[in-house]
Amino acid sequence: MPAPRKQTPEIVTFIAKIAGEDIAVAVWKEFQGEQPYIPRFPRREDAKQNYIADNFGKKDLRQIAKDLDITVRQVQKRLNLPRKPTQISLF
Repeated sequence: MPAPRKQTPEIVTFIAKIAGEDIAVAVWKEFQGEQPYIPRFPRREDAKQNYIADNFGKKDLRQIAKDLDITVRQVQKRLNLPRKPTQISLF
């Protein structure tokens, strides 16, 4: 009867798809039995925030929102602008 085959950890399979099998094998040998933490890619929200900061005062809020494909309210929220006095809170 053949020896039971060990299952490849999911993280190693993920590394093999992204970086190649050689690197995945090296990581597996280095961290045998451990689950290495791989941070996620940085969020793209920083790029949106930088765009808003760079263009505030140069462009209209509607144009900034249109450029970023977000709502005007989201732009206002990111800029920490106060609500209009005629706008009431739901809660």
